[in-house]
Amino acid sequence: MANSAVTVLSLGLSLLFAVYATRYYAYSIVTLRNWKPVDPPPEEAAFVTILLPIYNEPARLINRLLNACVGTEFPRYEIIVADDSSDPETLRAYDAWKDNPRVKIVHRDTREGFKGGA
Repeated sequence: MANSAVTVLSLGLSLLFAVYATRYYAYSIVTLRNWKPVDPPPEEAAFVTILLPIYNEPARLINRLLNACVGTEFPRYEIIVADDSSDPETLRAYDAWKDNPRVKIVHRDTREGFKGGA
């Protein structure tokens, strides 16, 4: 008797799952059929500043981060790298980006004052 109750319960739950999975699949197809690609932003788009605070990050990470930011399709933006007195290895990573007109590097030599001069 107990086995038949478990069987009926598992069959009922399986049927319920199948009904909801079918509904979800059908809803996904209908929704994607009406999908339209997003228009590119107009040239009159607002000017955006991307601020990147950096302190002793590896050069590989800095290059990947700046490549991702420069690779954006947004028409009007600038990138400001705020370096908080990093070590010389981190400073050498900025040399490749100094000539890029969208990237501005602001370097602070010391971390003095309350909370590191924040």
